[in-house]
Amino acid sequence: SLSGKTVDLSGTEVNAIEVLSGGDVSLAGPLLTLTNSTLEATGKLLEIENGKLTSTSTSPLFTFNPSTITVDDALIALNGGTLTLAGPLLKDTNGTLEGEDEFLRMKNGSTLKSTGTGALVQLSGTTVDFTAALSMKDSTMTLAGPLVTATGVTGSDFGDSSAPIFLIDSKSTLSSTSSD
Repeated sequence: SLSGKTVDLSGTEVNAIEVLSGGDVSLAGPLLTLTNSTLEATGKLLEIENGKLTSTSTSPLFTFNPSTITVDDALIALNGGTLTLAGPLLKDTNGTLEGEDEFLRMKNGSTLKSTGTGALVQLSGTTVDFTAALSMKDSTMTLAGPLVTATGVTGSDFGDSSAPIFLIDSKSTLSSTSSD
C-alpha cells in the first residue's frame, strides 16, 4: 500500500509486477493499493508469463484512489499465465489509467477466473486512455459477475483505427454467469 508516492520504473520495458514461468503466487489480500500516488512503467503494471497468481481475497487485486497509472505497454498482460481471483481485478476511483496498448491482454492459453459477483473491472470517475479494452487470443475468461462497471469515465481513446475495442478470437472463450 502506497500513499502520496511517485514510483518511476524507467529502463527498457520494465514491468511493475511480474510472475514469470514456474512462478506460483498466492495472496490473501490485495496486491497493490495506491492512494494519491503516481506509478509510471516502461512495460506493464502486471505481467503473468507462464506463471500463476491467485488471490483468495474478495477485495480488488489492485485499488487506486485517486492515482495515476501510466504504462508503455498493456496495463495487465497474461501470456500463457493463470490468474484466479475471488474478487475484482481492479477498482479505480477518480484516477487516470493510460497505456500504449490494451487495458487487458490475454494470449497463448491464458486463463482468468473470478468467482466474485462484482464486476472484474470497476471504474468510477476514471480517465482512461488505451488502444483497446480487451484482447483475447487462445485464452479463457470465466466470470461470476460482469466484466466492467463504469460510471463517469472520461477521456476514453479506446480503439484506434486499426484495433477493435474488444478482440476475442475464435480460440478464446469469455463467459459470465451474472445477469447484470
